[in-house]
Amino acid sequence: AASEQLDQKRYASEAAARYYLTAALLRDKKFAEAGRELAKLRSLKLAHPMVETLAARLQSVQGQPAAARAILQGALSRFPNYRPLRNALFQVLQEAGEHQLALQESEDLMKDPAKDGNLFAMRARSFAATNQPLRMHQALAEQYHLMGALPGAIEQLQLAQKLGGDDFYLSSVIEARLREFRVELKDEAKSR
Repeated sequence: AASEQLDQKRYASEAAARYYLTAALLRDKKFAEAGRELAKLRSLKLAHPMVETLAARLQSVQGQPAAARAILQGALSRFPNYRPLRNALFQVLQEAGEHQLALQESEDLMKDPAKDGNLFAMRARSFAATNQPLRMHQALAEQYHLMGALPGAIEQLQLAQKLGGDDFYLSSVIEARLREFRVELKDEAKSR
């Protein structure tokens, strides 16, 4: 249907139609066709980070993480404030097994006040892969907190406390956050 619309030039925006057709082909694992459609989309000279993210995803699913990473890093130089590009780079680095680098890249995302649960889940995976269980539980706790699952968040912080460790600062942060979550849970129970 989408390709017919493009052939018959029945669209409000050729770029939008080509983008969605490329995304659909990618979803259906028709990589060669998606690549051809992406080339047509890029020939429109549309400079948009969504196009670059789509191009990187196509490379990534075809087992080309280095190419995906290069696309995303180039796009980030042109669109440094586009958060989905940073998220995509984090994901590509994880898929390539470069968890330490992924964690470094995610530090900028952590400074953004609009954090999402997915970011914490991705960080937890990288902390687990780099054998940092305290930080993994801390990230999971923050993810659960953002999801509104305070009992799960508290449990994750308790697990982190039981593990202990020699990082006094991290242990203090975990303890303080645990107190905050417990107070929040009590306040929720009172308001019901």
